[in-house]
Amino acid sequence: MKTIFTFIILCLSVTFVWAQKKSNKKPGFYLEYTSSTKIIIIKGDSIIVKEWIEEYDNPVSSMPSSRKEVIKKAYVNPAKIVELKILIKKKNGFMSLPKNEYGGSAADRFYPYTISATVDCIKKKVLYRSNPAPETEKAPEAFTELEKKVNELASEVK
Repeated sequence: MKTIFTFIILCLSVTFVWAQKKSNKKPGFYLEYTSSTKIIIIKGDSIIVKEWIEEYDNPVSSMPSSRKEVIKKAYVNPAKIVELKILIKKKNGFMSLPKNEYGGSAADRFYPYTISATVDCIKKKVLYRSNPAPETEKAPEAFTELEKKVNELASEVK
Protein backbone atom coordinates (compact mmCIF):
# COMPACT_ATOMS: atom_id res chain seq x y z
CA MET A 1 0.00 0.00 0.00
CA LYS A 2 2.84 2.34 0.89
CA THR A 3 4.47 1.65 -2.52
CA ILE A 4 1.28 2.55 -4.40
CA PHE A 5 0.93 5.76 -2.41
CA THR A 6 4.58 6.70 -3.14
CA PHE A 7 4.07 5.95 -6.83
CA ILE A 8 0.96 8.18 -6.98
CA ILE A 9 2.82 11.03 -5.25
CA LEU A 10 5.72 10.64 -7.69
CA CYS A 11 3.36 10.72 -10.72
CA LEU A 12 1.58 13.81 -9.41
CA SER A 13 4.91 15.56 -8.79
CA VAL A 14 6.16 14.83 -12.30
CA THR A 15 2.84 16.03 -13.77
CA PHE A 16 3.00 19.22 -11.70
CA VAL A 17 6.58 20.00 -12.78
CA TRP A 18 5.72 19.33 -16.45
CA ALA A 19 2.64 21.59 -16.26
CA GLN A 20 4.67 24.32 -14.54
CA LYS A 21 7.34 24.28 -17.27
CA LYS A 22 4.70 24.33 -20.00
CA SER A 23 2.89 27.32 -18.44
CA ASN A 24 6.16 29.31 -18.09
CA LYS A 25 6.56 29.53 -21.86
CA LYS A 26 6.06 33.04 -23.18
CA PRO A 27 3.26 33.54 -25.68
CA GLY A 28 4.80 33.61 -29.12
CA PHE A 29 4.80 36.14 -31.91
CA TYR A 30 4.38 35.05 -35.50
CA LEU A 31 3.53 37.09 -38.57
CA GLU A 32 3.43 36.04 -42.20
CA TYR A 33 2.84 38.35 -45.13
CA THR A 34 2.30 36.80 -48.55
CA SER A 35 1.97 38.40 -51.98
CA SER A 36 2.52 37.06 -55.48
CA THR A 37 6.21 38.04 -55.42
CA LYS A 38 7.15 38.00 -51.72
CA ILE A 39 6.79 36.10 -48.46
CA ILE A 40 7.85 37.74 -45.20
CA ILE A 41 7.91 35.68 -42.01
CA ILE A 42 8.61 37.19 -38.61
CA LYS A 43 8.88 34.57 -35.90
CA GLY A 44 10.04 35.55 -32.44
CA ASP A 45 13.00 37.85 -33.06
CA SER A 46 13.94 36.76 -36.58
CA ILE A 47 12.75 37.71 -40.05
CA ILE A 48 12.90 35.72 -43.27
CA VAL A 49 12.25 37.46 -46.57
CA LYS A 50 11.69 35.32 -49.65
CA GLU A 51 11.34 37.25 -52.90
CA TRP A 52 10.96 36.26 -56.53
CA ILE A 53 12.72 38.69 -58.85
CA GLU A 54 11.28 38.54 -62.35
CA GLU A 55 13.19 39.63 -65.44
CA TYR A 56 11.68 40.40 -68.82
CA ASP A 57 13.53 40.07 -72.15
CA ASN A 58 10.63 41.76 -73.90
CA PRO A 59 9.65 44.99 -72.04
CA VAL A 60 6.02 44.83 -73.22
CA SER A 61 5.51 41.16 -72.30
CA SER A 62 3.49 40.15 -69.28
CA MET A 63 5.37 36.85 -69.07
CA PRO A 64 8.77 36.95 -67.34
CA SER A 65 11.71 35.37 -69.15
CA SER A 66 13.28 34.32 -65.84
CA ARG A 67 12.43 34.25 -62.18
CA LYS A 68 15.07 34.22 -59.46
CA GLU A 69 14.39 33.34 -55.82
CA VAL A 70 16.21 35.39 -53.16
CA ILE A 71 16.07 34.45 -49.47
CA LYS A 72 17.35 36.79 -46.75
CA LYS A 73 17.36 36.24 -42.98
CA ALA A 74 18.08 38.64 -40.12
CA TYR A 75 17.53 39.42 -36.46
CA VAL A 76 14.76 41.89 -35.59
CA ASN A 77 15.28 44.45 -32.85
CA PRO A 78 12.85 43.60 -29.99
CA ALA A 79 11.59 47.21 -30.01
CA LYS A 80 10.37 46.69 -33.60
CA ILE A 81 8.50 43.54 -32.51
CA VAL A 82 6.82 45.55 -29.74
CA GLU A 83 5.80 48.18 -32.33
CA LEU A 84 4.29 45.47 -34.52
CA LYS A 85 2.41 43.94 -31.57
CA ILE A 86 0.97 47.35 -30.63
CA LEU A 87 -0.07 47.97 -34.23
CA ILE A 88 -1.73 44.55 -34.45
CA LYS A 89 -3.51 44.64 -31.08
CA LYS A 90 -4.55 48.30 -30.85
CA LYS A 91 -8.20 49.30 -30.94
CA ASN A 92 -9.33 49.24 -34.59
CA GLY A 93 -6.14 47.31 -35.37
CA PHE A 94 -5.55 44.18 -37.40
CA MET A 95 -6.92 41.76 -34.76
CA SER A 96 -10.14 43.83 -34.60
CA LEU A 97 -10.97 43.53 -38.31
CA PRO A 98 -14.51 42.14 -38.54
CA LYS A 99 -13.98 40.10 -41.72
CA ASN A 100 -11.29 37.71 -42.93
CA GLU A 101 -11.59 38.61 -46.62
CA TYR A 102 -11.66 42.00 -48.34
CA GLY A 103 -11.36 43.39 -51.86
CA GLY A 104 -12.56 41.91 -55.11
CA SER A 105 -14.67 38.85 -55.67
CA ALA A 106 -13.00 35.44 -55.76
CA ALA A 107 -14.66 34.96 -59.16
CA ASP A 108 -12.84 38.00 -60.67
CA ARG A 109 -9.17 38.41 -61.49
CA PHE A 110 -7.24 39.55 -58.42
CA TYR A 111 -3.83 39.71 -56.79
CA PRO A 112 -3.86 38.08 -53.34
CA TYR A 113 -2.24 39.66 -50.29
CA THR A 114 -2.46 37.73 -47.03
CA ILE A 115 -1.41 38.59 -43.50
CA SER A 116 -1.50 35.95 -40.76
CA ALA A 117 -0.60 36.96 -37.22
CA THR A 118 -0.37 35.21 -33.88
CA VAL A 119 0.12 37.46 -30.87
CA ASP A 120 -0.20 36.20 -27.30
CA CYS A 121 -1.89 33.00 -28.53
CA ILE A 122 -4.53 34.92 -30.53
CA LYS A 123 -4.58 34.19 -34.26
CA LYS A 124 -5.96 36.18 -37.18
CA LYS A 125 -5.64 35.70 -40.94
CA VAL A 126 -6.88 38.26 -43.47
CA LEU A 127 -6.91 38.02 -47.26
CA TYR A 128 -7.11 41.09 -49.46
CA ARG A 129 -7.94 40.55 -53.13
CA SER A 130 -6.50 43.50 -55.03
CA ASN A 131 -8.35 44.42 -58.21
CA PRO A 132 -8.09 47.75 -60.06
CA ALA A 133 -11.82 47.97 -60.78
CA PRO A 134 -13.27 51.18 -59.25
CA GLU A 135 -16.08 49.32 -57.46
CA THR A 136 -13.64 46.99 -55.68
CA GLU A 137 -13.59 47.32 -51.91
CA LYS A 138 -10.37 48.94 -50.66
CA ALA A 139 -8.09 47.22 -48.18
CA PRO A 140 -8.92 48.18 -44.59
CA GLU A 141 -6.61 50.74 -43.01
CA ALA A 142 -5.44 48.29 -40.33
CA PHE A 143 -4.35 45.88 -43.08
CA THR A 144 -2.50 48.51 -45.13
CA GLU A 145 -0.79 49.96 -42.03
CA LEU A 146 0.51 46.54 -41.02
CA GLU A 147 1.47 45.68 -44.61
CA LYS A 148 3.51 48.89 -44.87
CA LYS A 149 5.29 48.29 -41.54
CA VAL A 150 6.16 44.68 -42.42
CA ASN A 151 7.49 45.69 -45.84
CA GLU A 152 9.59 48.44 -44.21
CA LEU A 153 11.13 45.86 -41.88
CA ALA A 154 11.77 43.54 -44.83
CA SER A 155 13.47 46.32 -46.80
CA GLU A 156 15.99 46.71 -43.96
CA VAL A 157 17.11 43.08 -44.32
CA LYS A 158 20.32 42.85 -46.35
